[in-house]
Amino acid sequence: MLAQETWDVPPSTLVQAPIFQPQLRAEQSWRLLPIPYLHNFERITGQFASFGLHFENVIAFFPSNPRFLNEAQDKVLMPAGQSKSLRVSVEATVSHIHLWMMGSQEITVSLANANENPVSVTETSRLASTDIHEPYAEQNLTVETRTAKTLCLHSKAPFVVTRFAVKQQKQT
Repeated sequence: MLAQETWDVPPSTLVQAPIFQPQLRAEQSWRLLPIPYLHNFERITGQFASFGLHFENVIAFFPSNPRFLNEAQDKVLMPAGQSKSLRVSVEATVSHIHLWMMGSQEITVSLANANENPVSVTETSRLASTDIHEPYAEQNLTVETRTAKTLCLHSKAPFVVTRFAVKQQKQT
């Protein structure tokens, strides 16, 4: 079950920056980031601080390349500019992250501790795509982040994150 969601937008006199404020339940479960509510080409930084995440070098957008369209045909996250990697700072309350990703090459998912030492590294498989008009296959994986402070995703080719979910420990 996902947490109950509310979406707050500051008055129009300010720079519009949506802030997502979920209401946590006693039993912590997976919480899906509300990527579809973001603006097209919005730079993502602290919008998901209440989820225990801070993004670097990430934008939300609706893909123009049909190979990156997910089943919901919704916005996705991807590295900004010409970069082929993105970085997420993870707070101690986050125990697990589940990612759904699409790309033509393998996507490396690495976790590092506070000293930037690697905690774990995993890679999605490279799926053969025979038809250039078919979307890339969506792949997903779950990583444990209890000892990690940073999550990095990297690929040799463009990739997108179609969905992003976190599991947080109970806050006291």
